[in-house]
Amino acid sequence: MLRRHRVISAAIVAIGLGTMPAGASELASGWTTDKPETRARLVAGTVSAKPYAGVEIELASGWKTYWRFPGDVGGVPPSFDWAKSDNVASVKVLYPAPKRMVDPLGVTLGYKDQVILPVEVVAKDPAKPVALKLTLDYGICKEVCVPVTAELALDLPPGARADPTAKFLAALDHVPRSADGRRDGDPKLLKAEVKLDGATPMIAIEAEFPGGTAGAQAYVDSPSGNYIPLPKDAAVTDIGPNRKRFEIDLTGATDVADLKGKTAFVTLVSEKGLSETTITLD
Repeated sequence: MLRRHRVISAAIVAIGLGTMPAGASELASGWTTDKPETRARLVAGTVSAKPYAGVEIELASGWKTYWRFPGDVGGVPPSFDWAKSDNVASVKVLYPAPKRMVDPLGVTLGYKDQVILPVEVVAKDPAKPVALKLTLDYGICKEVCVPVTAELALDLPPGARADPTAKFLAALDHVPRSADGRRDGDPKLLKAEVKLDGATPMIAIEAEFPGGTAGAQAYVDSPSGNYIPLPKDAAVTDIGPNRKRFEIDLTGATDVADLKGKTAFVTLVSEKGLSETTITLD
């Protein structure tokens, strides 16, 4: 199991393919068939006149796979190699908020049953087809953990329209939103305190949850791959209504000096909304 592995997870992919004619059905590759515990495929769909693609993973009962940061117990999150794709200028990864899963070993972050992991893809030439070719590596766990490699391919013709499934739309809706796309019930980061010097290095997060604090969670992870422990609820009650404080004890948990100057994502999740904010660890 790896604790400091940076994920590049994939899911919903926006591709500049021009104006879409109405009426076509879902675009999808075939499912992989070599593992009875899991299968994967590429899918595509058009939402609000924008074309999307995604990586869909299904899991047998009791099995799980990982978010971009797998949690304190460890685990191997998915990685994605799109190098063999044609007419692709760039790939930007989006991630649906994970489930928090607790077992005797600790807390892991990931998905059970099925997930469409959202990737934003920009075509080099929107007038030409996009040929997505993906080597997908991901880990699945039950009583044992199994590495999985899948070779997936899907052609997206220019002007093609694909009707998204309900699962596809739900995955897109469950991607934490940045400030420019935030909704009324989405959490808001109020303050991030970072202390990397001294005997008690720590990170503290204060956040407002407009829809209420039911199910409120905070996750902090670094795209550089540095391990940051899971935040814990702080025992404070005087910071105002619908607000929570989370604290991360970095003592002995990571290479604190290497965190200085690094970027981190603060993901806030509640029953009424989700958001993501970028901070610098100074």
